[in-house]
Amino acid sequence: MTTRLYYDDSDLMTFDATVVTCAPVDDRFEIVLDRTAFYPTSGGQPFDTGTLDDAQVVDVIDRDEAGIVHVVRAALAPGQRVTGTIDDARRRDHREQHTGQHVLSAAFERTGGVATVGFHMGGEVSTIDLAREVSAAEIDAAEDDANRVIREDREVTVRIVPEDEIAALALRRQPTRRGALRIVEVTGYDVSACGGTHVARTGAIGLVVVTGVEKVRGGSRLTFLCGVRAVRGFRERRDRLAEIGRRLGVAAADVGPRVARLQQDLRDAEAQGRDLRQALALARAVEWRAEAETMGAWRVVIRATELAGGDLSALARAIVAEPGIVTVLTGPGVPVPVVVARSADVALDAGAVLKAMAAALGGRGGGRPDLAQGGVTAEAPAIAAFVRGHLADVPIA
Repeated sequence: MTTRLYYDDSDLMTFDATVVTCAPVDDRFEIVLDRTAFYPTSGGQPFDTGTLDDAQVVDVIDRDEAGIVHVVRAALAPGQRVTGTIDDARRRDHREQHTGQHVLSAAFERTGGVATVGFHMGGEVSTIDLAREVSAAEIDAAEDDANRVIREDREVTVRIVPEDEIAALALRRQPTRRGALRIVEVTGYDVSACGGTHVARTGAIGLVVVTGVEKVRGGSRLTFLCGVRAVRGFRERRDRLAEIGRRLGVAAADVGPRVARLQQDLRDAEAQGRDLRQALALARAVEWRAEAETMGAWRVVIRATELAGGDLSALARAIVAEPGIVTVLTGPGVPVPVVVARSADVALDAGAVLKAMAAALGGRGGGRPDLAQGGVTAEAPAIAAFVRGHLADVPIA
């Protein structure tokens, strides 16, 4: 069993220890010490990094009774005395985020009665999962209360509490473990069972800001930043907003109204584009109907176009708006987009034609008797030849 020095002193960045075991694993070595200040990945908090003498610690794993495993790139001899040095910036960041999470979760509990059911600390951002969906107003209220507690610079205490005294504590979340528990308390605000590293006073958190929210399994997942991360995040957003303002030619404060105007301009342009495409389709329909091939009682329009999707099918509908017409249109792409359509008075199943085409030339598609669409692997000339041959074999009423 490894003595966990970080339980008693989250400020401890240098310590001496004795190597108990050293096991090679691939190109690395797993070191167990008799005692350590390195925090292992646990409870949503990532591991500490640093060195054991000159050996870089690249992972720290809690193996329970087997001890804390330090993964390093160089072998250390059992019985060897080593000096462990914790990466101070990483530890400080983790302490800010973890204590900030305690305060933020307590704030949601106090202001809205919303329990935290999950926590994850990432390298860039952290998240908490709340038991239900929360509104923007509820987020603001919790964020304000959390930052009030941070500004008040309340003491954060850590102590080990025997199992028979746990029931008397007003724990925010009931523990699943039995036995004595390590309790982290934000004076007068939050009491939680936790094995992580924390700041000594809430003022060291600096501030906490919620930067995003999404729905997750009937609840809410909130992204948040504390301390240095929050300052860095604000700076990045400020610079990004300033860059957007420069690109739009307006001050940062005017970006919102300017974007709204651009969105309206885009909607107007899209509407104008739809009108123009409709007019073009009608004009083409008139022209191509006049140039249609005659097959028995039908006029047949077979054309390769630059259109695709809705524009291609809209043109086909415009062409068959008059009686006695069958049209097959293709567009650019691989597979080649194909639309088959016919007038209401034509006794032809467009879907069956397209399925036969796909079976003969490769591809897939289907649709209604009056209009079908799909994709064919053959090129436009081969498609046109198939259509002419197929229609020649279809009895024309």
